[in-house]
Amino acid sequence: MNVELVRTNRDDPNFYNLIGPFFGSRQVAKDLGMPIWNDPGREWIVALSNCVPIACSSIEFLKTPGKAVMKSGWVHPDWRGQGVYNRMFEERLRIAKERGVKRIIATVTDKSYNTHIRHGFEQIGIKGKYKIMRKELE
Repeated sequence: MNVELVRTNRDDPNFYNLIGPFFGSRQVAKDLGMPIWNDPGREWIVALSNCVPIACSSIEFLKTPGKAVMKSGWVHPDWRGQGVYNRMFEERLRIAKERGVKRIIATVTDKSYNTHIRHGFEQIGIKGKYKIMRKELE
């Protein structure tokens, strides 16, 4: 698998070249249950294959020190089941630790639930069809 992970945020001059295809995608909005947004404080991970964006995910750092929210993970259907989401997930956890995050919250779909469980998240609630999960980092 020839996939490169790239970190980006709204200050990156290449940001919209990397993330734009996901923002305007009906398929992304359908799969996630809503379109994705670029809120302040978000760091994005984009997976590229031959310089073409195939997946994205983000982590939002909250104003409260030590807290973050995992957001918006999506992989193109042709690339699902090949470990791309898992690599982006682990990269988000690494970034969180790097930034001193102690607690991460996530609102997850059934598709990503097991990945969160495997990485030590616990379910703390339900919001409609989504599960609310939390992980304490060391």
